[in-house]
Amino acid sequence: MSVKPAAAQIATDPRHSSASILNARDVKDRLFPNWTIAGALRTPEMQEVYLEHGIGGAIDPTRLTSDQVVRLALDLHQFEQSKRLRHVG
Repeated sequence: MSVKPAAAQIATDPRHSSASILNARDVKDRLFPNWTIAGALRTPEMQEVYLEHGIGGAIDPTRLTSDQVVRLALDLHQFEQSKRLRHVG
């Protein structure tokens, strides 16, 4: 799998600026299946997830390692998945 085509498309999209790839590595499967970029929108109900990662205010990507970003994204994904399950069940 490669993120290069998506990154190239984002780089030419005027809605985005200063996007950069923090980490590139081979993976067997997607880490975030069925999760779109819209899933990354920060809401008050997910603030606790950010606080667990020591992020109380704005995210400064220059202060995070790629592993921290991936761990945060995985936890946000898990939060979204559990929220969906609560609404279904």
